[in-house]
Amino acid sequence: MTSCAWFHAWFSAHFRARCCAQFYAWFHAWCCAPFCTWCCALFSAWFRARFCARFHAWCCAQFYARFHALFSARFHARFRAWFRARFHARFRAWFRARCCALFSARFRARCCARFCTRADTAVFLLKAPFRW
Repeated sequence: MTSCAWFHAWFSAHFRARCCAQFYAWFHAWCCAPFCTWCCALFSAWFRARFCARFHAWCCAQFYARFHALFSARFHARFRAWFRARFHARFRAWFRARCCALFSARFRARCCARFCTRADTAVFLLKAPFRW
């Protein structure tokens, strides 16, 4: 190997090792890194919108379905039993006293007062169509 060929081999190896490393460092810092950051942000946003949101919705739906099957149905049955035992009889008594009495008063005022004074009430009610 001549001295010129040896120098050329040494210089090209040194140049590649030194300058190419510097060039790649500069190129990566100025070109690749911003593009990679932007590209990764874009991909992350797309991936989250496309898959993560759907997966999260699916997971939540599965969880709520299982939770409802395990706890809510039992709780609802217990609550209904407790409510019926505690309030249902009282509510029925109040409802009958309030609404049935109100309905009876209105019904008597509108219907019975019209017809009960007539002598032919039964015949009239059977023949005539009912109107309020």
